[in-house]
Amino acid sequence: MVTTELIKAIQNGEYDERFSRIYTDIDSAKERFTAAVGEFEKLYGALASSGYADNIMIDLGLVHKIDYYTGVVFRGYIEGAGEAVLSGGRYDNLVGLFVKNAKISGVGFGFGDVTLENFLVTHKLVPDNLLTNAWMGMQKEPEAENNGEN
Repeated sequence: MVTTELIKAIQNGEYDERFSRIYTDIDSAKERFTAAVGEFEKLYGALASSGYADNIMIDLGLVHKIDYYTGVVFRGYIEGAGEAVLSGGRYDNLVGLFVKNAKISGVGFGFGDVTLENFLVTHKLVPDNLLTNAWMGMQKEPEAENNGEN
């Protein structure tokens, strides 16, 4: 949509700088987009050569709510589950938030445990003899006895 301000600038001959800025932004976006598509192409090629081509869908609109991802983000689906059972992505700077001067890249993901459980139970894929309730805890180690010795 062309704004009234831009129309007036064009009528007054003041548009050269504005269009120059727009084209600069477009060129920058093209470079980033081209790099991203190249990354997708390499990733798809690796997955396809491993036999997963029929199971891959690329969604350029997928955005995660977590801002530490710096590259490809992904979700994993099981047909019939209704929503993603896992999601994750690439992060280049996350470790550096916790370890000074650490420059470590990584890829991580997490499972949607409730979604996965609902799918497994609904499709009767949980064995009857599977332990369904678990308790986990940590116990503090007993302090070593000193017996008066240093």
